[in-house]
Amino acid sequence: MNLRGRRVLIVAEFNHCNGGENSLLAVLPQLQSLGWNFELLAPEGEFARRMQGCGWTHHAVNWKANGQTLPLEQRRQIFHEAVEAIQPQIVHANSLAMARLTGPVCRQLGVASMGYLRDIVRLSPQSIRDLAGHRRLIAVSNATRTFHLQQGLSSSLVRVIYNGIDVSPDKLPWNKTSGVSGFTRESLPNGSFIIGGVGQIGLRKGWDLFVAAAKIVAPVLKNSQWVIAGTRHSNKAETVAWEHQLRQQTAEPPLRGRFHWLDRVDAMPTFYRSLDLFIHPARQEPFGRAILEAAISGTPIVATDVGGTREMFPSIGNAVQLCGTDDPNALAEAIIGLHRDPHLASQRAGRARLRVSTVFTTKRCADAIDEVYREVGQT
Repeated sequence: MNLRGRRVLIVAEFNHCNGGENSLLAVLPQLQSLGWNFELLAPEGEFARRMQGCGWTHHAVNWKANGQTLPLEQRRQIFHEAVEAIQPQIVHANSLAMARLTGPVCRQLGVASMGYLRDIVRLSPQSIRDLAGHRRLIAVSNATRTFHLQQGLSSSLVRVIYNGIDVSPDKLPWNKTSGVSGFTRESLPNGSFIIGGVGQIGLRKGWDLFVAAAKIVAPVLKNSQWVIAGTRHSNKAETVAWEHQLRQQTAEPPLRGRFHWLDRVDAMPTFYRSLDLFIHPARQEPFGRAILEAAISGTPIVATDVGGTREMFPSIGNAVQLCGTDDPNALAEAIIGLHRDPHLASQRAGRARLRVSTVFTTKRCADAIDEVYREVGQT
């Protein structure tokens, strides 16, 4: 049976674009060339605008009221009504939260569906049953798959598909404008050694480790400048206080005037290429898209050895410097070492770029998702 040409409804949680959204945007044109047609059910915002810019229909939805997430059953009712109105052949839930939300409804309606596992977080038995309502689940790494199997998901339900990235700068969906808001290499002192990271401002991303390492390194590398590109989406008091504390630390010696917080970066390839060293200090990382982006941009990388990162670069020290979590001294040592050996840093960056450009392609990713679509449509 030829299922291509069927309408796929993508269900998204957020209105902004982070790793999961950018990973989807990168691969959709390839999937469209394979004959799939897409529509989006998501809140108004950047993600919807970019989907519409590609020619796909957007059905606006609001999962919140008065700034608070609606109760689960109310969101399920909204989704139920949307599916009955849109009548898609396949539902693609693009995040763990959306996979949990949509699973029972799709099973009840008999709609073919699949969900993405892009997080590593402990789930309740009920959440596992909700996820099992889909005909397939895609995990972004073996580490993510193993974690969920250990919580009770069936091995036959979960398939690993690595994210893909396009190596052509003019095709990158994360390169939409020509400037870097609030940051350029030229705005810093001549001879600066720029060390930066990308990601949401949240505890799991490990920015406190990054700041702790910066405080160790800054007195040693007098020309070092530090930058974090990312925003905080959580309004939990704990996260707000945590960010405030970090910003206070970076406003004091030895980082005063040398640490830069960027809420938004408009041209990510330009940003990555402006860095001398990219740091990914996460405590939990299913499969960090920012690492792929830094690698394809040719920037040397130091990352914590968590989640799916070792699957990206399995040979320790060959392409990416891996270090333990919650160890600012090890991170500082890795930074200083690569600063002192630029030839080694360049060699590793070249190896990382080669691996990403040959292994983590959008074509390979699209072909695998195409197979999943056909599987769920025939089940």
